[in-house]
Amino acid sequence: MSRTALPHFVVTRLGIGIRNEDWFRSALGLFEAVTFPSLGAQSCPDFASLIIVGHDMPAGARSRLDRLIGGRPNFHIVPIDLLQMHRVRHGCFDYVWDCCQEYLLGNGLIADPFAYVTTAVLDADDAWHRETVALVQERAAAEMPAFLAAERNDLHWRRHTGGMCLTFPDGLRWYAHSDVVRPRHRPFASMSVFVTARFSSGISACSSRHLAWPSYCEMLGFNPVTAEAGRPMWVYVRHDRSEVSWQLQDQVSDRTCVEILHRDFGIDFDKVAEWRKDRAAHAAPLSHSGIPAMEQLDCYFRISALNRQIAALERRADNGDAGPADTELLEKQRALREALRDVYGRQAVSIFR
Repeated sequence: MSRTALPHFVVTRLGIGIRNEDWFRSALGLFEAVTFPSLGAQSCPDFASLIIVGHDMPAGARSRLDRLIGGRPNFHIVPIDLLQMHRVRHGCFDYVWDCCQEYLLGNGLIADPFAYVTTAVLDADDAWHRETVALVQERAAAEMPAFLAAERNDLHWRRHTGGMCLTFPDGLRWYAHSDVVRPRHRPFASMSVFVTARFSSGISACSSRHLAWPSYCEMLGFNPVTAEAGRPMWVYVRHDRSEVSWQLQDQVSDRTCVEILHRDFGIDFDKVAEWRKDRAAHAAPLSHSGIPAMEQLDCYFRISALNRQIAALERRADNGDAGPADTELLEKQRALREALRDVYGRQAVSIFR
């Protein structure tokens, strides 16, 4: 990163909690065609891409990802083990950012733990305009005096950091199978949330559901900024492996949007064609019912709670403070955790196909 730019970290979750090779073949095809080249085409290289994967990602998929990013110094693979979590938070992915912070500190990617940094979440099937990072960096640098003033002026529990949440409201919606492209106006869409705050605050783009950021900014004392760039700044891709359901009303594409998609986002359309060919056995869908990933979310929240309780009971036992009831409860909760881990393992293959 340059000396003048704020550290800028892009968090991309890629198949956390999924162990199905077939799912990864399609997901990595889209990542290679859309998200990865879009990041590589950014006019401003002052960012680090943190690709978050499961610690047990299938070996073939992990090898393919390693080959893809090999030799790219600003791309990093960050493994995460959801089964070992002791605390997760409802309505956000702060626990993902916690793992990212550990990785950044452990690998020397952040020297000053009190520094202001910018974070964003870009899903592994979406894309940014080539100027996105540059425009965000420019705006964040311009706002630094306001961040510091906010710190000085707040005398209470928000004192540690000022900050902002910036969004570009205009983007494109692309139905990848049928190549239908439409304009979309949606402030604070997930791929268009850029949060600047002190690293030591723990606040990142993972800290809130994307559409709730205006309300969360009020609680934080941050400035919500809607930046009109005069052009689409992001691409939201819809396909038959996404968690979110969708329906294509008709197959008439906005030709102006198609031209913008090819010109401004760095997408590798040869690889898009390869991805479509791989999916050729499936007719181009006009709708998608989504994937019920909330079942697995509930499962690892429960496992995390058990991990924390079991650790507390084990500390009591190690200190000689455990009674018969504690010992009985410890064995009961260990058995329940193992049962939930088995459920989680089956979900990792059966839900995501």
